[in-house]
Amino acid sequence: ADPLEVKPFMERLGVTTVELLGCEGVVSEVEEKLNILPEPELERWVDLNYDLGRRSELHAASAHLLHVGRKPANPL
Repeated sequence: ADPLEVKPFMERLGVTTVELLGCEGVVSEVEEKLNILPEPELERWVDLNYDLGRRSELHAASAHLLHVGRKPANPL
């Protein structure tokens, strides 16, 4: 799906968007190398990936998107 279509699609279903995140982003090609890093360095990569994953202009570069939403109290 086009990342620009996810939020409008979900909201047409009545789901309020809380967050849309790119899940892998900059770490998708280097996971094996990251998994052997000492904990402090790994945490810095995790934080960077999370920060970049929140940027909508980078969503198309992510392998997966995560839509976090809130369903309506009274569904259709």
